Amino acid sequence: MEKARWYVLIGTVAILGTAWIYQTRVPVEIITAAPEVNSSAPNFSLSTLDGQAITLGELRGKVVLVNFWATWCIPCREELRDFEEVYTKRHTQGFVILAINEGEDYNTVAQFAQEFRLSYPISIDRDGRVAKRYRVRGLPTSFFIDREGVIHAVNHGQINRAYIEAELDTLPGMKR
Repeated sequence: MEKARWYVLIGTVAILGTAWIYQTRVPVEIITAAPEVNSSAPNFSLSTLDGQAITLGELRGKVVLVNFWATWCIPCREELRDFEEVYTKRHTQGFVILAINEGEDYNTVAQFAQEFRLSYPISIDRDGRVAKRYRVRGLPTSFFIDREGVIHAVNHGQINRAYIEAELDTLPGMKR
């Protein structure tokens, strides 16, 4: 009888151990590396505020600044005027800013874009899947993507017109 109890105990420990390992495992999405400079930018598709679908892959051949932001983020607000200024000046050279709002509601973002008179495409990452794919850990976060779809620069935090211009000037076909 003593031997049977040991088998039950060992079986119970094995089951509980397996359950523990399953419950505490690290999801694969956390283990994968964040996109970094000189790597291909992960593709995504979102809808813009005006209802148009925009896919990063379809912007190949253009220089793209992907910016993750929120209306409540003070540094995000401060960089918007510089973004608009550079976009207005450079979009004819094939420069696109794709501003991705982090999970706010449509009305809040639309009012904000109208108040700031933003003319570049704005999308809302409602479920955070694009931010997760890009491993965004704080706002604002910006990715400069070259015409081949390769990440040229990553910036965590506020950027200004001079920084944007300097990054663009290093990319083919973007000299002032």
